[in-house]
Amino acid sequence: AYAIVTLRYDEEVFEGGLPTWTFIWRGAKLYDRRKDSTQPGGSGSHRWGDTSTYEWTRNPAIILDNFRRGLWVNGVRVLGVGVSESACHHARIVAAANLCDESVTYGDTGRTLPRYLFGGEIGDDQDQISVMRMLETAMAGYGAEFGGAYAPLPAQTMAPVLTLSDKDRVSDEEVVERTRMDPTEVKTAYGGVFVSPEDGWVDKEYGLRFDADVEEAEGGRRQGPLDLQFVPARETAGAIAEIFRRRDRFTASEVAVYGLKAAKLEPGDVVTRQSALLGTVPMMVW
Repeated sequence: AYAIVTLRYDEEVFEGGLPTWTFIWRGAKLYDRRKDSTQPGGSGSHRWGDTSTYEWTRNPAIILDNFRRGLWVNGVRVLGVGVSESACHHARIVAAANLCDESVTYGDTGRTLPRYLFGGEIGDDQDQISVMRMLETAMAGYGAEFGGAYAPLPAQTMAPVLTLSDKDRVSDEEVVERTRMDPTEVKTAYGGVFVSPEDGWVDKEYGLRFDADVEEAEGGRRQGPLDLQFVPARETAGAIAEIFRRRDRFTASEVAVYGLKAAKLEPGDVVTRQSALLGTVPMMVW
């Protein structure tokens, strides 16, 4: 893509030389498997490989899905990883995309926005893993594989699916438990920038997210940087930073082998853990 600009030059008007130009575009149209009637549960005219059916989107789960499968022009992959459909967990990708599209109304500004949205640039010179981590961070989540098929796991409120106690562990197997990470590894506050469409798509501070009571209990502030130049809304960036801050308050971990009771657990599932060391706490399967 390119632009041709024609202007009349006047050395008195342009005393500092020719002006610089900034162009704002909507980016590539992308495939949304939810809008493909040939896919399970899908409805619509989208068809993978037929770019005439694609639409613009700010949904990070949909953008991540397209990036992993690759963007192709005349049979040549020009961007993305290029994985097969079998390496994509359809149901969980759809669930993640639906979560990103949920409307959230922010009380401090009154604005209603999608829960998670993306507004950054992705180039073919960027490391593919770094791009995936960026898109996962736009959902305040991470990615996981389920039987070899990948899906993003956006941050959301989860209900425990079962209870595990110490007696459910396989005896004579090694157990590693930590009540929390080293305090130097966790933060009590996060701050950084987002990209502001209202200000010409420049970086702006979204505001420090902290809790004074937590910092008093922790003996002071440990601030971490969280720049979100790919999140085009102050409210969403602040919400992601708040998720990161609260997540750092729950850093107990356990590595153990469990019996058949836990056989159906998958990454992202939450369990109620009844532990002699930890007490009764919610834990997420990684």
